[in-house]
Amino acid sequence: MEQSISRKTIASRSGLKLKDYLFYSLGDFGNCFIFAVANSLLNKYYTNCLMFNPLYIIIIFAIARIWDAVNDPIMGRIADRLPPNKHGKYKRWFLYMVLPYAVATILMVVQWGPQSLVDGFNSCWWQYVLAGFTYILFGMCMTSIQIPYGSLASVVTADAHERGKLSIWRGVAGNLGGLPVLAVKALCIGEKSEEAPGGFYWQPMIIGVSVLAVFAITFMLICYFGTKERNISKPAPREKGAFKKAIGRITHNRAMLSICVIAVILACGSMFNGVLSVYVSADFFNMTGFFTTLPDILNIVGIFLTMFIVPILSKKLGKKEATTCGAIFCVAVYIAQLFIYFMPRTESTAPYYLYVVCNFLCGLGSGFFNLLLWGMVADAIDDIHIKTGIREDGTSYSILMFSRKIGQTVAFCGGQGILLGIGYVGSQHLSEGQAAMLWFLSTGIPLVAYAVGTILFIFWFPISKKRLEEIQDAKEILLAKEEREMKRASKKAVKAR
Repeated sequence: MEQSISRKTIASRSGLKLKDYLFYSLGDFGNCFIFAVANSLLNKYYTNCLMFNPLYIIIIFAIARIWDAVNDPIMGRIADRLPPNKHGKYKRWFLYMVLPYAVATILMVVQWGPQSLVDGFNSCWWQYVLAGFTYILFGMCMTSIQIPYGSLASVVTADAHERGKLSIWRGVAGNLGGLPVLAVKALCIGEKSEEAPGGFYWQPMIIGVSVLAVFAITFMLICYFGTKERNISKPAPREKGAFKKAIGRITHNRAMLSICVIAVILACGSMFNGVLSVYVSADFFNMTGFFTTLPDILNIVGIFLTMFIVPILSKKLGKKEATTCGAIFCVAVYIAQLFIYFMPRTESTAPYYLYVVCNFLCGLGSGFFNLLLWGMVADAIDDIHIKTGIREDGTSYSILMFSRKIGQTVAFCGGQGILLGIGYVGSQHLSEGQAAMLWFLSTGIPLVAYAVGTILFIFWFPISKKRLEEIQDAKEILLAKEEREMKRASKKAVKAR
């Protein structure tokens, strides 16, 4: 298509200002105050405070994901099907669910009962049941927030470039929202003692998580009150087998299917590094307190700094092309990181600080995907819209959300599988053989994930910079047609009265 199309309809549903980006981004900023509890603190809490056997942690995560396979698409359909009301179409879920989400997070880290150890592990079976129940409850509340929030970008603006900027703002805010959890983690992890055999202190955690929950509620409500929905599309037709057809439209679209698969792989690689970094710092490098969180902090700093690079490169090269460059950079960093193992870490702290630097550099590389993902998903949804005439953001985001959860769960369960395989017990120190396995697997698996993700971006994901411009032109024609149809329908309704 030629660039002569004026895109007047898209312009009438766009025009974001700085405050719009800020208010929108505060949604993920507040969300990640408590979402990061599950991502960066929960594993260590289970293994070193509750003294759970890693095998049972794997079972808890697996059951949660089986339930998500049912729960996520249902939430997506609910978000799509409910007509807008005075609270909006998608942003209203912040108002409805923010308090249950915060309460579920606190319940997830309650220390249920005394800690009695048998062979280094907790012997209370009912604690596993309560941990599983509270984790699944947390996941359901998170889904009811994140799927509508992901869909929100599509109704905030119709312009693909503005959505790209929203994606960057969201990614930066989300990663900054994870920093306070790292401060709580630093207060929780210390020397092994009688009070804390695994070196994990519970009281700072429950206080810290409760405070974070209050701040999360505040920021998500600011997002609700400050965000305006401008681009409500024509609702999808109600028909027999609508859900099955919606899933078919999504899974048969190359752009949406490929970004979901890539999200699984790169979420796995990124989260695998995040899950095991605390064990690498505490058990491989023998660090405590603040130093167990320094690699994660520098990783987030790296992602934050990409906000100054990503808009320039994505505008010049395209979202797909810029993200591919970031993934290639991550591969190079992980290859270099492998060789840190051969440095004398017991005689010098230099290997640890090199590890910290590598985490920072990985943040720079992975930041491209983290900041541009939501924009690429919105582009894929636009691609479905122009090909089918139907837009179902909630259902589409539920598939992406479930895909990311699969990747995260593979990382969580894989991390626990490594701990199980090396015979890790929170109250004991690692042997050299255990340390070697922990190091090479915690570095090698993210390396492979980013290498595969790079290949898939290059050869499978179809929305290049040129293709995105074609999609925007086709969307302008479709939106203009929908507006004319809605105006005619409105006039007929008035005459019928």
